[in-house]
Order: sequence, then C-alpha cells, then structure tokens
Amino acid sequence: MRLLLSTYGSRGDVEPLVALAMALRAAGVDSVLSAPADREFVQLAGRAGVELAPAFMPVRDWIALARRFPSDIPSYGQRMIAAQYRAIDAAAAGCDAILATGLAPSVGAARCVADQRGLPFVHTSFCPMYLPSAHHPPLGYPGHPHPVGVTGPAALWAHNAEVMNALFGGPINQLRTAVGLPEVADIRQHLFTERPLLASDPALWPWTATELCAPEQTGAWILPDPRPLPCELEAFLAAGSPPVYFGFGSIAAPDPAELARTAIAAIRAQGRRPVLAQGWAGLMLPDQQTDCFLVGEVNQQALFRRVAAVIHHGGAGTTTTPFWAQRLHRLSAGVRHDGAQPTTESLAAALAAALQPQTASRARALATRMNSDGAARAAELLIARVGEHQAAPPAQARKAESDIHALARRVQAIVDLELARILPVRQDEFQRRFEAHGDLAYGTLNAELFRPVQTALREAGFKATPRLPGSFQRSREWGNPEETHQQRWMWSVIRTAQGTPIGSLAVGSHHDHSRFRLPRSPEILALRATVPSRIVAEIAQTHPRYAEQEDFKDWYAQYLAQQSSP
Repeated sequence: MRLLLSTYGSRGDVEPLVALAMALRAAGVDSVLSAPADREFVQLAGRAGVELAPAFMPVRDWIALARRFPSDIPSYGQRMIAAQYRAIDAAAAGCDAILATGLAPSVGAARCVADQRGLPFVHTSFCPMYLPSAHHPPLGYPGHPHPVGVTGPAALWAHNAEVMNALFGGPINQLRTAVGLPEVADIRQHLFTERPLLASDPALWPWTATELCAPEQTGAWILPDPRPLPCELEAFLAAGSPPVYFGFGSIAAPDPAELARTAIAAIRAQGRRPVLAQGWAGLMLPDQQTDCFLVGEVNQQALFRRVAAVIHHGGAGTTTTPFWAQRLHRLSAGVRHDGAQPTTESLAAALAAALQPQTASRARALATRMNSDGAARAAELLIARVGEHQAAPPAQARKAESDIHALARRVQAIVDLELARILPVRQDEFQRRFEAHGDLAYGTLNAELFRPVQTALREAGFKATPRLPGSFQRSREWGNPEETHQQRWMWSVIRTAQGTPIGSLAVGSHHDHSRFRLPRSPEILALRATVPSRIVAEIAQTHPRYAEQEDFKDWYAQYLAQQSSP
C-alpha cells in the first residue's frame, strides 16, 4: 500500500504530514509527500526520511509571484490549480489513496487527481472551525464578511458554502472540465467530504456531533524532534532565569524591525530575557545587549520546555489560527492578545497575565490530557479506509465526451488554465521574444497552450485536422486601428478515432501588436460545420468581420505580388 499526502502551505501545513508519513511507515505503509520544495521543507522531510515530491512551486516563490501580480482569490486559484494538478498527478503514480490539506485550490487539484485515477480521497483539517457544525459559526474569508444580522450557525454555514462556491468553484470546476470530469455544485462538500479527519486535540476542543459534518478527530499530528539545541543557545538558557520566546513563524510582518523592537521592549518590561525567532518575517535583534538571543530554525519542542512563556502568531506549528488563541484564553492556559498590531504596552500586559503562576499550572494540567498519538490514530483510519475502497466494486468508466460543444468547453478550460499557469511566470520571457521576433512570440505561446489539448484529445479518442489551434495559412486577422487588440482566427475539424467528423473548433487568438499582451484569453468556438465554406459562414455568424477578411495565404500571395511588381 502506498499513500500520497498532499499539501500546499507553510510549515504548519507541511510538518503534520511528515508526522503522519512517519506513523504510516511504522504501520508498514509506504507514502510520498507532495509539498512545496522550500529549503526548510526539503530538510524537514529529509531528516524524517520521508520521500518529497515537489509541489508546483516553493511557497516563497508563490508569495513573490502573488505580490508581483496581485489579484482576487479566484484568479490566484486559477494560477495555481493547473500547475498543482500536474505536480500531484505525477506524485500519485502507484498510490492507492490521496490525503490532502492546505490551500483550497491545492486541495481541489488533489481531489481532481483522485477522481480521475479512481482513488479514495481524504481531507484533513487542523482546526474544527473550518468544518461545518450547528454548534459554532465559520471563520470569514477576506472580503466576504458574515451577513449583517445573521448569527445562527446553520445560516452562516449556508452563507459560507456560497462564498466558497464563489471563490473556488470557478477554478476547481474549470480544472474538472479540463480533465473530463463532471462539475460539482457544492465546492465545500466536495473538498471537505462527509468524513474528513480533524487533526486537533479534543482536550482543547472536543468535536460535538452535528448533521452538517462527521469528522473523525484524531488528535494533533506531532512530529518528534530529537535534535539538540545549539551549544550557544544552551549556554544562554543556563545563564539566567527562563526567558520568553517570541516568533511569528511563517507570517511576514509589514515592519519587522518595529515588531522586534516592540516584542523585546515588552519582554524586558517584565524583567525577562527575550529569545527572538527570525522566521519568515526576518526578525532581527534591535541592539547588541547580551540579554537577547536570536534563533533560526530550532527544535521548538526542546526550547519551549525551557522558557517561561511563548508569544507566537497562532500558526499550525504551535496552535492553529486566532480561534485557538481564544480557546486557550478561555481554558486559562494562555492569554489572547487583542488586535493584530501589538504595542509595547499591550504586549507587556498580555505577557504579564501569561506569566502568572496559575496560567502555567493550568497549561501543565491541560498538557497531561492531550494526545501524543494523533498521527498513529490517523494512520490506522487511513489504512482502514483504503481497505474499504479496495473491497468495493470498481466504479464504471466514464464515457468519452462526443458532443462538440462539450469538447469546446473542455478545450477552453484547458487553455485558460494553461494560460494562468504559464503567463505570470514567463511574462518577461515572452516580451523579449516579442521584441526579437514580433508576432512569432504569440505562436510560441499558442504551441505551449495547446500541447495539453493535443494530449487530452488523443486520450479521448479524437483527432484534430489540422492540429489545434489550426493552420496559420488559413487564418484570418483583424483588429482596431491602433493594433492593440488584434484577433486571429483559425479552425480545425474534429474526428473520432474511426474518422467520423463530429464538428469543428475555431480558435481566436487575441493579441497586441505594440507589445506582448493578451487583451483576453484565446477564445474557443464550437462549430457544427466540417466543410471549409460552411465553417467560414458559421464563424461569421458570431464574428461578422471574419467574412470580410482573406485567408492569410491568399492575402500574403497578393502582398508578395505587389512587392515584386514594378
């Protein structure tokens, strides 16, 4: 048995899956981890002896790309999902099931791979607030607040389902269409499934049964860390009273220098020595005083046992989301800081409460009730589910789509996803090609966009004549006077493997002659006609200017004749 564990996110998303991989290995089951290939994740998997299949892009590179091409959430999802599908599909070869967590587009890609390969799919959440329940409301998405005046959990979860459809339904269904799978109406149910795994500790928040979702709560998946602390850190710890740790993990800070100054001042105000973690924010010591110590990647399990308190951002590597901060506050095992921007005074006040003896006493008592075998329990459940699936009768194969309009929708989905995958990463490259070779740059892009289309058509039993996007010699072009929005249309007849024509696909390439720019995505048009004269007439019904233009080969012959005449 071999399982694929898939995620796309920060360390709080990756490390629990490494713990699960180790638990599976202890149970005699092989696994592969599909995760971002950032250096610390590669090292993390390597230390545990876990096979890592790189996701489509390191997380840091993805963050840099998102900053360069800012957009809304659906557009981010479209950029990610096709590339992540390719990475997960490659990693899934030889696997018997897929477990996924992380960003919704990545989970959608993993579910698509599972459905395409006929594999069981399991979703995992690290926080109960993400799963539908009649006992608690959902967390809100940025830009999509809860409706005013609506407070009941059922109504809020219904709104949550609508928001998830709006944010992720387009990219996920576009991918499913591109690979020949049916669309889904309820994206949340599709991703979370009826029986997700809840990798959080019931001592902190026991799941209460509800009709909306039935997760199996395993406890947190903790990866044992046997590494010793650095000698310099050991010396610092031994040189005085227990210090206070401050770290923001994988969260970037808008002003790291100010955050570090605020944190250290608040810790010093309580008479404590600070241990500052650099993290992804790149925090640095603001002065050279010897009461502070700066750490990079370190064994937090060993370090946290030696400090008086821990101040952190609430990520899954420590506790998950502000929800857990509130929960620990209510259990009197920790203190929640109100507001995302701490001041020295506000942070010092919260720290003073956290350093009270009764807080530490309650935290120690809570720790004795927490599970340490969540990953082992999850491994048992996964193995059992794969066994259930293998014992079930095989699903009936889905028939190949033979309707030209459905085929056009699939080709459009493939091209749109490929464009979103390729263009943001390689915009500068294509601009250089355009400056050197003009419109040939668009031809190069089209060749890449339609390469997976050729594969999809062949696997579905179809052949395009000529190959999509069509013959340049038979193309027709027009545009605006400034030539900043040109359209070049080509077409291909689509035949079955037996040679029977089912229709034609016309491809409209929208481009700019002043620079490399696509005013809109390539346009795929389904045609019933298969004879050239009728194809021309049918395209002209949608684009009347097409009928006014000549095929490129005829126009170019006349152009050459004019150039050679005296």
